[in-house]
Amino acid sequence: MSLVDAIVDIAKKIDPAIGPRYIKSSIPLKKGSEFWRILTLRPKKKFLKMSLPSVQSSETEEGLSAADIDFEYDQKRSRYVLTLVAGDLPKNGALVESLILNSYKQGGSEEEEPLDD
Repeated sequence: MSLVDAIVDIAKKIDPAIGPRYIKSSIPLKKGSEFWRILTLRPKKKFLKMSLPSVQSSETEEGLSAADIDFEYDQKRSRYVLTLVAGDLPKNGALVESLILNSYKQGGSEEEEPLDD
């Protein structure tokens, strides 16, 4: 859960009103009571899936590839899904923060993803 806490801390640096809502299979981060999620975290034993709305960009994908972070782009929901492990955040915290900031700035213009897997 320390990886989840670190992601929440990054999001709170962007806007202190962002907070997690703990659900059985996922942890969406929302601003106050807004419906739109800034991002969704799905913790597993050895990794963390982080899903955030974003326009697909070759620059973003080059940055993620250079950082050796596993990712895919969900065309249907217009969002990146990253697979993070414990060592990814210390090395690539600035990249993750910029992705979260980009998602935050888009402000919910993307389609909502379902909570349950």
